[in-house]
Amino acid sequence: MVLSAIALLFIANYGYGLAHESAHAAVIDVLGGHVSAIYVDALGTDAYTEHTAVAGTADLILVNAAGLCMTTVLALAFTALGQGLLATFLAGRTAIYAFNYAPGTDISTIHAAAGSISIALSLAIALVNIACICAVIGDRRAPATSLRKRFTASLSSSLSRERPARNS
Repeated sequence: MVLSAIALLFIANYGYGLAHESAHAAVIDVLGGHVSAIYVDALGTDAYTEHTAVAGTADLILVNAAGLCMTTVLALAFTALGQGLLATFLAGRTAIYAFNYAPGTDISTIHAAAGSISIALSLAIALVNIACICAVIGDRRAPATSLRKRFTASLSSSLSRERPARNS
């Protein structure tokens, strides 16, 4: 069980890095740039995309925001699908990374290009991801099977009641 959990953590971490960097690559491609390599280390803790330079501040912001936006969308999707453990992992890592202003990180690059707007972006990304975690913890969404069971039970109890005779 412990080995399975460790293996799942490594796979999730690697998948996080790959999804994050793939989002950067997709935006670079859309903007007409060229991606020469995507690197994700075996643990998923170090990742980067090698590419041609993008032109303009707006393009630079889009490329750097793409990774955080992709992992946020994935956290939302896994939350909606009821995959709480994976949703919490993605959301937690994204919320933390949104405030990592160390040189060379996506958000520090956005901060260098756009100034204090990066703080609002960090807050927005963190809040959406924290909402995913809260939804998982509170299980605020009703699973489809639960809804179906409640509907079937209420329908069967309604049908089992005696109905008064009707004249046409």
